[in-house]
Amino acid sequence: MFDLLKKYFLVLCICLLTLNTVNSEELSINQLTTSLPQFIKLGIDNFNHYQFKVASLEFELITALAPRESIYQRYYLSSLLFNGEFAHAFSEFLIVMGLAKSTDYLPAEINELTTKLKQLYLQLAVSAMHKSNWQDVIKFTQMYLVHSPNSLKAKRLLAFAYANLNNYDLAEKYYNICLTANPQDSSLRADFAYMLESMGDIHKAYEQIKEASKSAPNVTALYVDRAWLSEACKDYSAALDSIDEAIKLSPNSPGLWIHKGRILISSGKINEARIALLKVLQLEPDSIAAKASLKQISQNSKPVD
Repeated sequence: MFDLLKKYFLVLCICLLTLNTVNSEELSINQLTTSLPQFIKLGIDNFNHYQFKVASLEFELITALAPRESIYQRYYLSSLLFNGEFAHAFSEFLIVMGLAKSTDYLPAEINELTTKLKQLYLQLAVSAMHKSNWQDVIKFTQMYLVHSPNSLKAKRLLAFAYANLNNYDLAEKYYNICLTANPQDSSLRADFAYMLESMGDIHKAYEQIKEASKSAPNVTALYVDRAWLSEACKDYSAALDSIDEAIKLSPNSPGLWIHKGRILISSGKINEARIALLKVLQLEPDSIAAKASLKQISQNSKPVD
């Protein structure tokens, strides 16, 4: 039911990441220093998984925050070598060997480093999304959140990724965080509804779609989804109301009139269904679906001898 909606949200998440690249939130130097154990863990993990490009930036940040920790300078040196940055690696080698002095990073330079890291995390997350590699999407988005812990954009992406892995508890947690912060976000509510529907929680999905359509009253697709969910709940009156709202917005859509005809058939309103299906044939004379439904109505309404 929601296949097109799912594709839409995948594109939406990618757009959120690529068009609004990096959250403006910046941690202070003290906050960065407090988070140093997390950065070290990330750096070693990426190094051990051959992610040398991101590891080199992480260890550069670590050495900027803890310049006297030579072990991390060696990680930084190794990452540069594996990246093929030989000139830079040679200068770091001289520092590691005590043949040259390192210079302290200025706060502005440290902030520039964190911005580069966040950009790289997002690039890796987008790349993973294109491949539907949701584990890596989660991994790199969580790395981003280490540097921007209040980013709703990243938390929304986590919700979407967890939903695609069928980890509904964590997905719901992040959807609720985002909706608490931005309750009028209709696309977020519709995305949440898609997840709830896939869980089989039709009634909760319907409530989310209903709220989404209130926030975005001119989006036809939301009323169509309301209609589908109402049908799934056997509430044909609500389904009919929803499809009528969709038809008001897109009156010349044959698909909407077919949908209305089928709802009317399900609710036993055969004459009204026939009118809706004839409207389809006015808009699309060769509609096979409308002709089949009209034939079904005719056969079912024949008197029994």
